[in-house]
Amino acid sequence: MPQPSIKERQRQVREDAILEAAHALLGQQGYAEMSMDNLAAQLGISKATLYQHFESKEDVAVHVVVRLMQRGEALLAEATVGQPAIGVLECWLRRGLELRMATPSQGMSALPHNITQHPRYQQQNAQMHAQVSALIERAKAEGDADPAVATAIAARMMMRLFRGDYDDFVENKQYTREELSAALVALVMNGLRARSIER
Repeated sequence: MPQPSIKERQRQVREDAILEAAHALLGQQGYAEMSMDNLAAQLGISKATLYQHFESKEDVAVHVVVRLMQRGEALLAEATVGQPAIGVLECWLRRGLELRMATPSQGMSALPHNITQHPRYQQQNAQMHAQVSALIERAKAEGDADPAVATAIAARMMMRLFRGDYDDFVENKQYTREELSAALVALVMNGLRARSIER
């Protein structure tokens, strides 16, 4: 497989920097308030340079959200090696929430319709939902998850945890990020586990 050229690598580095900055701005300001102007200003580049990489604000936002879901998939793959399915799900939720809470995210909790209905978002969301659903079914088969739990609903609820707005709990010093993550994981996993399993 041919190695990317220096120019291609530079382009990828710049795109990664744009998406990191956009992620931070979306978390702080939300989609409606974020603009290509303030994104360019944040990066110290011209708006024309921004448009060389992305067609529009919507395009940027879709790339940000899809990349976050791909990172979630990568975490799921890492956790899968040599573990029962219930442990994989718990590890994925904990690590994913810890990463999510490391960045302000109030603005990410309510994504607009044009983002959630975008074909790239829909495809990535369906792919991840299928992976999580398969793990829940495996946990049921292994006797660790309650067979009465509705798999599709449980999978969606787990994925939606990453879009919740919990920052005020940390800002008001009610909970640390670690305590908040542990509480959310416990709530979900205790609902999923088979009733006969020792908690």
